[in-house]
Amino acid sequence: MSSNTVTLGKFIRFKREEKKILQQDLAKRCDCNPCYFSSLENNKKTASIKLLKKVSKNLGYELEEFLMLWFLKNNPNKKFSKESFLGAKAVLKEIVSYLA
Repeated sequence: MSSNTVTLGKFIRFKREEKKILQQDLAKRCDCNPCYFSSLENNKKTASIKLLKKVSKNLGYELEEFLMLWFLKNNPNKKFSKESFLGAKAVLKEIVSYLA
């Protein structure tokens, strides 16, 4: 992982702060222990698909959209057509459905 890579935990924190939501408030909305949520944002714990769905929903995104935004944050120079973006989103939706 390069030093410029934004981990999923850091991305959750970035989006939470962008929406001006306190960590303990988002944790509560997601039915998550605040200490666990802090560990998640600090990349000390991993989240289940179920928790990631709750986090993304409470931040205003579908999980596949949230994951695509995370990917794009880590690859700012990549250019995607609308069709390829929608195709990738559809594939992610199938993967998330399978894992849930």
